[in-house]
Amino acid sequence: MSTTQINTLRGELLSEIVGVEEAEVLERIKRSIARILSKERAKKEETRPQTKEEIIADLHEVGEQIRLAREGKLKGQPLEDFFHELHN
Repeated sequence: MSTTQINTLRGELLSEIVGVEEAEVLERIKRSIARILSKERAKKEETRPQTKEEIIADLHEVGEQIRLAREGKLKGQPLEDFFHELHN
């Protein structure tokens, strides 16, 4: 797709979003866009294996989140909700 076509699509999308008046609809659009972009980033990252440093950093982050959840400083997400997010 050419740059001109991409810019046209961006303009059309922005025009549609600007016309929305309902906050709930805007929130749904925002979540949908975030989900799509997240999936696209994940696809791009699948082509590159994680480095040892990245894996260690991820494990440290998970450990910190578990610690905070156990201390009641971080609210956990129900497992059903987590699996639902993975499937969508």
